[in-house]
Amino acid sequence: TVDSFLASSKSYEARGRRVWIVDEASMLGSRKTQALLEKAERADAKVVLIGDVKQLQAIEAGRMFGKLQETGVLKTVEMKETLRQQDPGYRDIVRDIAAKKIDSAFEKLEHENRLIEIAWREERLAAIVREFTNRNYRNALIVTARNADRNELNILIRNELKTKKRLKGQERVFTVRESKSVQGAERHFAQSYQPGDVIYTQKAGVLGRAGTEAIVMEVTDTTHILTVAKKDGQSHQIDLREHGEHLSAYREKQQWFTTGDRIIFCKNDKALHVQNGVTATIKNMDERGNITAFTDSGKKIEFNAARYQYFDSGYAVTDYKSQGQTTKEVIYHAGTSREASYNQFYTAITRGKDDVKVYTDSKENLKEQVRNEQLKTSTLDYREIEKTEGREIENRDPATREPRDRDNEHYKEEGKEERDCSEQEKSKHRDMERGID
Repeated sequence: TVDSFLASSKSYEARGRRVWIVDEASMLGSRKTQALLEKAERADAKVVLIGDVKQLQAIEAGRMFGKLQETGVLKTVEMKETLRQQDPGYRDIVRDIAAKKIDSAFEKLEHENRLIEIAWREERLAAIVREFTNRNYRNALIVTARNADRNELNILIRNELKTKKRLKGQERVFTVRESKSVQGAERHFAQSYQPGDVIYTQKAGVLGRAGTEAIVMEVTDTTHILTVAKKDGQSHQIDLREHGEHLSAYREKQQWFTTGDRIIFCKNDKALHVQNGVTATIKNMDERGNITAFTDSGKKIEFNAARYQYFDSGYAVTDYKSQGQTTKEVIYHAGTSREASYNQFYTAITRGKDDVKVYTDSKENLKEQVRNEQLKTSTLDYREIEKTEGREIENRDPATREPRDRDNEHYKEEGKEERDCSEQEKSKHRDMERGID
């Protein structure tokens, strides 16, 4: 990941030109982009950014991938051919969404019975469970925006699969850790954390090495200080105002698993060779918590549930977790009670290869929400705003604060005074440069 790459102490002295390829570049914030490019400059490396500005944007401040293209800083190659979607009808829908032809895309979704409206949430979730479990669920993925919906769908699906005898093994319960999704400025406020939360550091120096874990023991709201205990029992205090952006937070919960269950890995682990967001199917597990699972690509992963606790049921995932994934069939739960966006919709429905189904509480509300793109600003945007506002202020009459009339005699005289003053200043600077006081 970019975080581990930036945190690495490995030396990158130039040994000839090299290329660093960064995938999902739309999710890079301003600070990480700057740090990455500075490191590349020191190493004399070329950086290739790969991504899609129509997908979900960075959680951190800034939208540098899009802004660098808009300003012409990056040499950009656009790949317009749709390769993932194999079904012709599905491919046409994706092309319409990519071209922001929202009305056309929704017409095709309805015409092909791929857009289903169910007003009541409980009925809608039940219909998604039936749709999912009546097909080969190992080839399908449910995408939803809210963690609450994700958790409920995973529970409902497991119960249905057990009822249908499609999960037959002995069940075992493990303590797992799920992300609290503390994002942006929330990371700097104590109210975002609770005693019992598990935090780990993304930067060296906060609790020691990068990746150090600790349990939150006490939260001080007034000073935004976390008192945490490391595995060795040592107590430390973390000032969230200074280090909040370098923390990831998890909560613990009890979760049942059995042979044949779909799981998702929720944290990178170099020793296990697993990445955050990878899904797999449990092949074997024993009473000591030893689990053998196979990813969708057939890779074998063996781990102990007491040592690596960052996994969860993987039938339904959030839209952020789905970005970068590919599945044969995707079912998108697009409730409109929480404001959706074009980026969420585009990311979710493009995960599949062969089929897509969209479930919503209101087709019309969803269509209107999909017209709205996720807005992210960068410091470059604010510089443009300042320039524009500065020009507007210059063009206002200081007496009335109204826009100046350029034909007005007062404006002409004031402009002449400003020009005379400007010429005097220029003359003064020229004299100073020649050493004349």
